[in-house]
Amino acid sequence: MHRYSFQDFYIETDGDVVSVYAEDEYVSLAGAETADRIASPPRLDDHGIFIGRIIFQKGDAVAQSILSPFAGLDLSGASTSNHNDLSGLDLEDRELDAIPLEWCSCYSILEPRPKRGIEIFCDLVSGHAHFQGLWITGENRKDFITNNNLSKIQGYQFFSEKQDGFIEPDLQEINWLINEFLSSNLHSVIYFDSLNILIVKNGIENVLKFCNNVKDSIVMNDSIIITSINQEKYEKETLNELLNNSINITEVDVIFEDLMKGIY
Repeated sequence: MHRYSFQDFYIETDGDVVSVYAEDEYVSLAGAETADRIASPPRLDDHGIFIGRIIFQKGDAVAQSILSPFAGLDLSGASTSNHNDLSGLDLEDRELDAIPLEWCSCYSILEPRPKRGIEIFCDLVSGHAHFQGLWITGENRKDFITNNNLSKIQGYQFFSEKQDGFIEPDLQEINWLINEFLSSNLHSVIYFDSLNILIVKNGIENVLKFCNNVKDSIVMNDSIIITSINQEKYEKETLNELLNNSINITEVDVIFEDLMKGIY
């Protein structure tokens, strides 16, 4: 019987892609899918992001399975076809088995309209993981909830039209809301968009200070924030300052997909 093994892939901060081969072999596809990640070189712990795994069977020229956390999939400690089994695990198990990103981290995705960022958020709070979630948007609240099926997830719209003008975004109020949510929900996930509106109304320096405060709160409460950023709305220098506060995962999907095409 031909056994299974796998490769894990990482992207480094300079754009290089690194693959690490498993030394063990597995009698089943599920065994290879759910195996722990391979011990990686120390530099990857500091400067690498895990982007996926391919599982292959000895003698085959085609991959048996391709898994990537940035495609809404995970490398779980339970079979990828049986995510419901995660409901019986405790928080520490869920941390290791269900979430595809790293705790205590701020992630950004460059996209013209909120899409991929909200998809990742929804996968974490509404999918098999079921982490506590909070969304904060400058988009139309009703449309945002309807389009993303978020009626059961706590959220806040910080900018909207009203009869006699606009409801202005208040950084202190938003910061208070985030801190209140995080203090009650360890290991939770926040989604954020429309930072450009905050900058217009409050200035870049105040928004950068706000982002740093949020980042500190995320780290202190072992949580995650995912921010969709429309790069067309910012000057290059402003965009770079915003991205310095987060891990940009915009290109990971594309890189991993192209990588797989090159191998198989």
